[in-house]
Amino acid sequence: MLEPAIDEARVRAQLADLYDRFIDAHASTVGPSTLVEYLRTEGFKAADSLQTLEASRIDRVMDSRRGIPITLSIPYLMVGRALGMKTHGINFPGHFLLSANDELIDPLNAQVLSRADAQRWLTEANLTHMGANALATASPDDMAVRMFNNVKAIYAANGAFVEALALIDCQLPLVADPGALHLERAELWFRLGDAAAAVSLLEEAKQQLAGTRWEGEFDKRIKRFAGQPRPTIH
Repeated sequence: MLEPAIDEARVRAQLADLYDRFIDAHASTVGPSTLVEYLRTEGFKAADSLQTLEASRIDRVMDSRRGIPITLSIPYLMVGRALGMKTHGINFPGHFLLSANDELIDPLNAQVLSRADAQRWLTEANLTHMGANALATASPDDMAVRMFNNVKAIYAANGAFVEALALIDCQLPLVADPGALHLERAELWFRLGDAAAAVSLLEEAKQQLAGTRWEGEFDKRIKRFAGQPRPTIH
């Protein structure tokens, strides 16, 4: 989506090379802490700006060693899995994490986290009500949706609403509850200046999600869009 001509084979070769060099240096000390130290010395760390498309592209991250939490998690997940570790993403709110052999890892800062660290982050963000859900495993679809969310935010901030809409079309088949995406899509159409399209999409979504909590939300948004003049795009 960001770059159709991406060389997937090259990215996979780079990940395989990371694995090979880890084995050469740490064959007798395979574990989450060793993996974190290894990728830290390889230079994987936060991008200078987390709000760039480059930081959301795994091919660019593999070249620059700079990224956002979810893209930086890829070498940890893939190399760790190749080493025989049990790895998966963690859909932690606001800051993607991962687990390797049941140890939490913060890929942005290249460090192992304790459960107490994660709880402190939740407390500081007033999100303790999330409980165990804050550490829910992220499926591949969950990760794709979250990656697209990051890119959508960049597109929307730059007024690239058509590009953001294309990403929503990619996300819709990946989520179990599409209500929020339908609202977001309608909002983008309205910002593009087509209130009629926004209302039409919400009417269609309302039929698809009849009997759910989204019906009332759709009605509120339909009323707002129908009662306002079209915005002007400059």
